[in-house]
Amino acid sequence: MSKFLFLFLIGLFLSASSCKKPGCTNSLANNHNSEAKNDDGSCEFDGSCVFWFAPNNSLQLAGCSYVKIYVDEVFIGGMATSSTYLSAPACSEGGVTYLTEMGTDESKIINYKITNATYLTSEPVVYSGSLKIDGGVCENYNIP
Repeated sequence: MSKFLFLFLIGLFLSASSCKKPGCTNSLANNHNSEAKNDDGSCEFDGSCVFWFAPNNSLQLAGCSYVKIYVDEVFIGGMATSSTYLSAPACSEGGVTYLTEMGTDESKIINYKITNATYLTSEPVVYSGSLKIDGGVCENYNIP
């Protein structure tokens, strides 16, 4: 009987200690640990956003043929306004994609600027604003 009780107590101790395993429990994080039961705040996130055009977009109709896209004043890419999609492309599969390491922040606000780069002499800003990017998710922005 005492042998059974001893084995039962060891099993109980092992199961109780495994329930408290710390780690990242957020499935959207880069370092998600499916074995962790207790989130220890170590989750790290990447964020992404794809900028894209739908057919017959306003810039194309206004004679703009090429745009440059900036995020937080850094050039991230350019694209022809004729490069259109019927629905949002996946990140890195179309349009212009912005990727960012966000550390332990689950979301980030970015500031974007889209310029008309059709003419070589100037790049007037045609759209600007802010977007919220959530970690582990591909956000999308359909350029009007």
